[in-house]
Amino acid sequence: MVRRGGAAKWGKASTYAAYGTIQFQVQAQRGRPGPGHYEVTKDANIGGGRFNRGNVKSGLEMIVYSKKDIPGPAAYGNPGTSLTMPAGGRFSSASVPGYIDIEQKRASSIPGPGHYTFQEKMPSGQSWGKSITPSSLELHMRRANDSPAPWDTAKVKPIIISGGKWSKTASKSELDWITHRASQLPAPGQYGMPLQKIIAGGRFGKSIVPGSIDVLQARTRKIPGPGQYNVDDAYENSTFCNKFKLERDMRDRRSNGG
Repeated sequence: MVRRGGAAKWGKASTYAAYGTIQFQVQAQRGRPGPGHYEVTKDANIGGGRFNRGNVKSGLEMIVYSKKDIPGPAAYGNPGTSLTMPAGGRFSSASVPGYIDIEQKRASSIPGPGHYTFQEKMPSGQSWGKSITPSSLELHMRRANDSPAPWDTAKVKPIIISGGKWSKTASKSELDWITHRASQLPAPGQYGMPLQKIIAGGRFGKSIVPGSIDVLQARTRKIPGPGQYNVDDAYENSTFCNKFKLERDMRDRRSNGG
């Protein structure tokens, strides 16, 4: 409803569809041409591809097609007899003799006990000794026969073996060794020290360092007291002094009621 000039009038309803609905999409597409409404010029001759209409072979047919040029097992040519065939081994048909046969064959070539032919003159060689070797008991008896009895001292010759002897010197004790070593060392005043140049060095100062109180006192002595300042004319004519005087006069006027 719209109010104009005191009278109320109803407004017109909108014929447009709401955004996002199917009617809105239909209205939005009305101004666009369809597939058959485009005007194509004569010069626009654009060639394109096309789908193949040939009969494509399957996987089994491709395998058969690829194997047709390969000869089969019986299609190979025989080389004939002109080539030399390689020789191979074969199993032996001979009868192998056993262990008894081998021993018999070996024993047939060995002469018997009465078939050996000896030489009339044998080469000379070493002979076995015919002496009687004494036993261990006989050896003990021989050694005992040559050894004198304990009471037969005439046959015993004294054997004098020279050896060392005990020292008769008196060894030094630990205190003697300390005294002996100390006697070979010079006394403190017997060392010959070479004269060396004495190098002068610094020394400790004898001055008294002032403390913090002494420093404050010395600084305070140099500061004049309240009545010892000399104010010159420059301070009287300065801006700070004139401002102070003006403020003082105003305070005096306020206090006097003026």
